[in-house]
Amino acid sequence: MLNRRQFVGRTVAASAALAAPMIASSRILGANDAIRVGVVGCGVRGAHHIDRFGRQEGVQIAAVCDPDRSRTALAATRVNERFKNTPARHADPRKMIEQGELDVIAVATMQYWHALPTIWACQAGMDVYVEKPLAHFVYEGRQMVRAARKYNRLVQIGTQARSRKSDIE
Repeated sequence: MLNRRQFVGRTVAASAALAAPMIASSRILGANDAIRVGVVGCGVRGAHHIDRFGRQEGVQIAAVCDPDRSRTALAATRVNERFKNTPARHADPRKMIEQGELDVIAVATMQYWHALPTIWACQAGMDVYVEKPLAHFVYEGRQMVRAARKYNRLVQIGTQARSRKSDIE
């Protein structure tokens, strides 16, 4: 178990690591030119993820995934129109993760589908942003935490009040 001090220390270190590519010189070219995000779940929350991630400098929505192909098509069109890139389309998150071209996945499915994509992404070496609630059952949540620790991945649970810039700023 982490105590509060360890959590804050790791969070600061993780934030610094994530910010480093944005601070790096524009002369450095390579695989880390953009953080490539795949969005799993293309409903209302998935569309929100696309908009929020896509607006960030240095971030590219590289893939969208939903078993409903009409939702996937709408999400891909949204990405193309707003951010001028064409994401890969997938119906199965395993196929999206297997491609190995993503740095992060954002899980915006129903809560009973949060655990498996999170665990699969951790196993594949990807970091994860997963919507609240973390899982449908406590056991699933524990397995997600176990995967994040085992594969040394960052997994953030989305709570809008903690994940966006303050309205006060």
